[in-house]
Amino acid sequence: MRTTFCEYQGMTISASVCIGIGDTAHGLVAVTSDEGRRQRGYYLLQWDEILWAKRNSYKTYDLNGINPALNPQVYRFKSGLKGNEVTFLGCTIVIRIGQRSGLSIWAIWPCSTSTREM
Repeated sequence: MRTTFCEYQGMTISASVCIGIGDTAHGLVAVTSDEGRRQRGYYLLQWDEILWAKRNSYKTYDLNGINPALNPQVYRFKSGLKGNEVTFLGCTIVIRIGQRSGLSIWAIWPCSTSTREM
């Protein structure tokens, strides 16, 4: 597992977590601030993860999904990598992330994703 941070003017503006499983590197999670969006800090982190994956002989890099309607800026970035879009359907990831006031808090993600070959 690899965690990277992007700093601008002494402040962390973006961060990401990447992990390699089998022959695939997966970008698990990324966060960015408003300044990170303006400076495109996550773009730098994404490229750094791709280069890390290539240096460590991973065959594919999983971008964890695209949605041109709901997130056109990220879609444009990921599409610009010129890889092959692959769709996986039929599963959902559900993780219990905590409890507050007697209620469980859950995070739910569809497993549909796109993978771009390097």
